[in-house]
Amino acid sequence: MKTRDDAKTIFTWLLERQSATAAQIASAVQLSSEDVSRALQYGLRLQVFISKRRSAEKQGERVVYSVACAAFPNQRSCMPRPSFDALLSAWGMALVPPPLRSVSSRVCVLAHDEPF
Repeated sequence: MKTRDDAKTIFTWLLERQSATAAQIASAVQLSSEDVSRALQYGLRLQVFISKRRSAEKQGERVVYSVACAAFPNQRSCMPRPSFDALLSAWGMALVPPPLRSVSSRVCVLAHDEPF
């Protein structure tokens, strides 16, 4: 995952500083502005980065990013497990299937010793 690796690179760089703009990050870590933008959005979704708006004359300097946690989370703990619970609830379906009444059944096993 290139975006995850870029986010880790930015995270490591931001640990040494208090905050930086996306343009400052891009020039420091030698990534394109698109890669920096993707990595920052990824980090914001994981709550690894914090974005703060400030008043600035230039549009590129209005948002400042900083680190929100002490360590970058490992990949398994940050990825939510897929769940269809919300979808089932929206459709009005029971999350736990109701018990079905069934008639008792018998299994008969026929043994055949001789070939046909």
